[in-house]
Amino acid sequence: MKLDLKPLAQQPGAVLPFVLQVDLSDMEWYGVRPFVQPVRVEGQVRNRAGALELQAQLDTVLSLTCDRCAKPFEREKTVEYETLLA
Repeated sequence: MKLDLKPLAQQPGAVLPFVLQVDLSDMEWYGVRPFVQPVRVEGQVRNRAGALELQAQLDTVLSLTCDRCAKPFEREKTVEYETLLA
């Protein structure tokens, strides 16, 4: 995932919204591939007085196994993410 932040870095108060999909279906985690569908990433990068702040929400469906009964199940997962880039 790449975003061109050069124009944003030179304009205090500017906002760059984005929507992306990331295919992680080939990623293994402890021998299983939990990502049933691509991860949808929606958010924005904001220039706050020269500091670039990223806010995003990530949504996907995971294929998991119950720890108690060992039955497989699917679960929707949403993660809120925020970080300072520069």
